[in-house]
This record gives sequence, structure tokens and C-alpha cells, in this order.
Amino acid sequence: MSQFDRVFGDGNYLECSKCGSLTTLDKDGRLMRMILNTQDLPVIYEEKNKDLFINQDGSLKCNCTNKEEL
Repeated sequence: MSQFDRVFGDGNYLECSKCGSLTTLDKDGRLMRMILNTQDLPVIYEEKNKDLFINQDGSLKCNCTNKEEL
């Protein structure tokens, strides 16, 4: 079990190995993201553009990975 299961519940999240952000879909279908701010404190917010974080097969991805693929 990951330490982030306490934050995001059942382990249905993506932890980006490049930027360290976490992304998950909440029970209402909203895409929630956790990043570290400039003071290295976690900030959780709703990401408005879900398309940047969901692959064609429905799996989660990070938008920082997208930039390298373009």
C-alpha cells in the first residue's frame, strides 16, 4: 500500500515519476491533482481539462509526459 492511499483512497491514482504529481478521479468523476507548491507543501485541486490526463484506453497519465510526446 502506498502512502498516498490515505490521501486518494483505494489506490486508483497515477503518481508521475517525472514531476512527482498525483492524479486521480474522485467518486463524482472529477479529476483531482496533487502537486507540491514552492514551499514543498501539497496542494490538491480539481483539474478542469481531463483530456490532458486520460489516455485513449481510459488510464491516467500526466500532462508533463504529454509535452515530450508532441
